[in-house]
Amino acid sequence: MKTAPKARPDKQKVIDEVWTDGRVKEFLGTITPSQAGEEFSGDHDFYVLLRAYHAMRLEDFEKFLEYFRKEGGDLQATNGRDQTVRTFISTHRKAGPFIAAIDAALTPGP
Repeated sequence: MKTAPKARPDKQKVIDEVWTDGRVKEFLGTITPSQAGEEFSGDHDFYVLLRAYHAMRLEDFEKFLEYFRKEGGDLQATNGRDQTVRTFISTHRKAGPFIAAIDAALTPGP
């Protein structure tokens, strides 16, 4: 029977970390990943949004979406399979609030 790997003793699990605006904005500089030296297909903005979704709590993701839009980010960017982040995460069990945040960011404000 295989047991789960233990965390290194010098690495503590961080839960509900408080993110500053500067830390949230750092995600705007996300680099498109590569595999074996070749970039993945798809739009750069897709990977920026996906990385933010994976790393942030909902409140921080909502702030990120504001900055992302102000910087001209494309909320409809797609991966190599023509999926937006909204579509890509739609099967994730806890993605509902994040999808609602993306929908709100897609809706033009007053």
